Amino acid sequence: LWLLLMQCQADVVLISATLVLRLSGALDNDRDAWGGFSNSVVLSVAVLGIVSAGVHHTGVIDFIFMRVLGHPKTYFAAILRLSLPAMPLAASISNTCVMGVMIPVIEKWCKEINMPPRLFLMPMSYIMLVIGAFAIFSTSSNL
Repeated sequence: LWLLLMQCQADVVLISATLVLRLSGALDNDRDAWGGFSNSVVLSVAVLGIVSAGVHHTGVIDFIFMRVLGHPKTYFAAILRLSLPAMPLAASISNTCVMGVMIPVIEKWCKEINMPPRLFLMPMSYIMLVIGAFAIFSTSSNL
């Protein structure tokens, strides 16, 4: 609880809580404590997170999307400008990876256009799911 109040990152809270529960004896064995990390879906999402972080740090996504996104005047124009370049990405690679790369871009862009990110994050998630359903490898449910 203290880690949450100190606004630590979610992964730090998760690992720390699991460690405390294991050391205190609340979890009887290592399999109970750490078994979830051996699931292939968890590992694939973790790898996609690493890939998306690497792509984001190259700056290519910022460079491309900031030029395409521009400064729309209306919400409809903004969501359209955001969706059009993201759709081919979601159809060709994992939508989890695309959303991982897009979140920092959306947050930065929203500051520039004075719109709250909450207007774009959930719609983009649904757009990624719908477009990703057309590619057999793109959505987590298809993995």
